[in-house]
Amino acid sequence: MFFSIQNTDDRIDYIESEEEEVFEFKIQSKYILDTFTSVYLLKNTYLKCIMRNGSRKYFIPQISKIFDSEDIILSLSIIEDEQNDSPTNKYFLGQISNDFLLRFTKYVTKEDFFVNTLSFIDLINFLRVLEILGFQRTKNNTDFLKHLLVKSLIDENFNFKSYKKLLDSTEQNMNIYNLNFEYFFSVFLHFVFIKKTKNYTFLFFKSNNSMHDHKIILSYKAYIWYRERFYNENVFILESETILQLDKILSLKWAIDCILFFIRSCKIDMFWFAVTENLPSEKIFNLISSIKPKNIKKLIIKDDLMGKNTFKCVLANAYFDTASHVKISCNLNIEEIRNVLVNSKNIKKLEIGSDDAHSDILAELNKYALSHKNIYLKYKCYTFVMDCNRYSFLKNMPENFIFYVQKFHDSFLHCDFCHLQSSKLFRKIITRLNRDTSLKEYKKMFSNCLNVKEAYISTVNNELMEFRHLELIKYIFQIPNLESISFENVICIKILIRYILESKKLISLKFYNSSFLSESFDKCNIKNFTLRGITIKKSRFCLNGDFIKFLSSFEKLIFLKIYIKDIDSGFKKLIVESASNHPKEKFNSKLDYLKITLNENIAKDLPILSVFSYFFEISNLKVLILQINKIEEQDASVISNMKYLKEMHLTVYQNKNKIFLQRLTKILENKTIKLIKIEVKYLDINIFEYICVLENVENIFIYFEQIETEELYSIYKMRLNYSSGITLNCKNDQPLSPDAINFCNEYNIEFSEID
Repeated sequence: MFFSIQNTDDRIDYIESEEEEVFEFKIQSKYILDTFTSVYLLKNTYLKCIMRNGSRKYFIPQISKIFDSEDIILSLSIIEDEQNDSPTNKYFLGQISNDFLLRFTKYVTKEDFFVNTLSFIDLINFLRVLEILGFQRTKNNTDFLKHLLVKSLIDENFNFKSYKKLLDSTEQNMNIYNLNFEYFFSVFLHFVFIKKTKNYTFLFFKSNNSMHDHKIILSYKAYIWYRERFYNENVFILESETILQLDKILSLKWAIDCILFFIRSCKIDMFWFAVTENLPSEKIFNLISSIKPKNIKKLIIKDDLMGKNTFKCVLANAYFDTASHVKISCNLNIEEIRNVLVNSKNIKKLEIGSDDAHSDILAELNKYALSHKNIYLKYKCYTFVMDCNRYSFLKNMPENFIFYVQKFHDSFLHCDFCHLQSSKLFRKIITRLNRDTSLKEYKKMFSNCLNVKEAYISTVNNELMEFRHLELIKYIFQIPNLESISFENVICIKILIRYILESKKLISLKFYNSSFLSESFDKCNIKNFTLRGITIKKSRFCLNGDFIKFLSSFEKLIFLKIYIKDIDSGFKKLIVESASNHPKEKFNSKLDYLKITLNENIAKDLPILSVFSYFFEISNLKVLILQINKIEEQDASVISNMKYLKEMHLTVYQNKNKIFLQRLTKILENKTIKLIKIEVKYLDINIFEYICVLENVENIFIYFEQIETEELYSIYKMRLNYSSGITLNCKNDQPLSPDAINFCNEYNIEFSEID
């Protein structure tokens, strides 16, 4: 028996008497929970609904029945042991139109097993209802699902009219379509395509892409790289693991048509082909040839194989003709370069990377840039042998052609011309501070760095060292195009801090294993409006009022990653006084990404996130990473109110799981979080019971070191609200029994070990 509501505006005025409730529906679907927190069936068959805002509403429901003799799906819809324990066959379907409900009861019976005439929206609603019913893929219903999800798409009778109307409609309707389409794709991946979809999916949507491993985000530059590619674009990716999975699926006749449907139906912004091992099969090349893309924002090709077949296939199938930005990482010869240029009439930016630079390619690209001012060319090589007789044109290269190298070569010292021109070819320099190097040598070195954007300053033998020549700091900051500086093993003195604050070009700053003198921040009243990212890792400083004032001097900061080794004894008192006497200041900086790591030996109870909220605007955070002793109540409250937070990574050193989970409950009042990583020492029954109720979180990663023997079988008590999305990661060897691991596999809980 199915109960549903056509519209939440159709409520009735009703005064409920005592003991009218006869049944509470079990609600696990996130689509229903977005509107209702709980729903009760009353004696008179009215529905009492508790809404998300806490209000109570009453409805006369739509009711539809399916008799056992007609049932073809419901017997498969619930896990067997749950079905045996179920006292009722009543289901609440949320908001469903009456017309669809009638069609649904027809489709799920023997009356109409084949659903070739479904519209796109009906198909979406059909899948949602199956999900609400707890529909699981089994050997018995696999054929039905393939027919429902695949044959209906490629059948000539499939109704695409509503789908095509949405493509031509308003942006608001288009957003609704995109959400439905992404849901449809996720169901396709789970039921038909592959088991571990998060590892091998070939299509990423901009509305739900995530950086699932925060360890790769080492700097502001890396964060921006991932954000631009995965937060704002629909991306199609073919790389080694994905290719292996796709190859198996493409053996089925229907697969290529269905995959092409998904690729063509969502607007792909970026195509990314990365072949580093094993030649793809003919089926993969046929797929690439069949896509026939239009209006690509970016095309990335990485082909490390000898024959460069992937590069040749992409070039031959009009990808270059429709792309505005192309990036190629491949050892191309001169003929292949010319073929690329012939197909570059619509390209605005072309980047080519290779191991070695070649004179004929350099000359060809230089010539093309001179005659095509509307294209920006970049040629990047690992090694380059300078020859002043052959490369005289490097002196007067056009502004729309950039050539740079990564590795120093002895030929750069051949003569003054070679030395001067080669100094322009580097985008990044590495300088080791040495007591034996004169100021004059440093000045000559930095004065030639005309195109350097990134500088790495360290010391010889990892010795912590202060700048011997203060003028050297000035020479570094006089590099004309410098955007990023990394300091390692450097003592940060007052003049260095002043140059950082006064810089009008610096965008990113990183300190590693460095030391900050307390007097460096005296009278730090300069505001900086250019710096966007700061990373401070394994460095020596004491968190106090002066240091946090220095950090808050950067008004445009969006990325902050900081390791705190010690906290000043009077800092907590200072914050308490500031909070009681003054409201929170309003800052221009709106952090997107924040990682705070506290030293495990810090014993002070300090709500560190709450403290940072007094000096930074953190309400707009998208990614939050905390590695701390324990979660304070104030911090949990701050996180629960972050409106844009998508990912949270939480490591707690102290092993008090009950208190930790109480704080986590408060945090997860924030319904925007879609990915959460939890790291604890012991995996116990409290964790198992807790993860059963995380309805809104799509991806959960749980890291642990040990599991108590008596808790092993508590895994069997878990009943997950979704069929995938939980990953258990253990740092020890084989802590779970084979039976427990088999259970994880059965319920799609990924279990892996960490070295």
